[in-house]
Amino acid sequence: KEFATLHDVGLATLPEFSEFLEDPQHIRGLTTGFHKLDMMFDGFRPSRFYLLGARPSMGKSQVALYMAENAARKGAKVAIASLEMSAQMLMERMAFTGANVDRFLARLKGLELTTIDLLHGEYDRVSSLPIVVDDTPATTTAQLLTKCRKLHQDKKLDLLIFDYLDLAGDKAEGEEQRRALISLGLRRVARELNIPVLALVQLNREVEKRESKRPQLQDLRYSGALE
Repeated sequence: KEFATLHDVGLATLPEFSEFLEDPQHIRGLTTGFHKLDMMFDGFRPSRFYLLGARPSMGKSQVALYMAENAARKGAKVAIASLEMSAQMLMERMAFTGANVDRFLARLKGLELTTIDLLHGEYDRVSSLPIVVDDTPATTTAQLLTKCRKLHQDKKLDLLIFDYLDLAGDKAEGEEQRRALISLGLRRVARELNIPVLALVQLNREVEKRESKRPQLQDLRYSGALE
């Protein structure tokens, strides 16, 4: 790719810039389903890399699935690299969440016929969404880029969700170098395919030791490697 003059860049981006000036509250990226987030980040914008961090069992995957479904319902083609959950588990979780049914309580108490019908309906609805899943364990970012390239060429791709960063199979001499390599690989996917990439990541235990539990950038393990 050659250098572009600012004149050429300006001509290419002027329509979007003018649209923003006319309506600053218009969200230009893919909406997340969370209005405040959309207003802060302008939605998921092409070629950008996002991190969603939390401590274990705090609902990172659930939030990411909600974002994926929200984008897919509006026509976006979404890919989920699920290194922790199998595709079947992911599908079931989306169906139970959509039906507002507690899966654990369902196992304990059983289900009424009306609830079973509701879950079947949600299962069918979820299966019709333009979402693809790759549940290959310990996949590397290089393998992911190859798969996403093919997907982008065949069906187009609008959003990639990587769940989650700590389980990527990339190898390096130390953990900090490994995480930097993973971050670089995911950023490359975003830039090369011109799509937003959302990666899930665990926060370290320091957040639990503070009086204020509000997460900070330093709560990301080896945060310097991910910035």
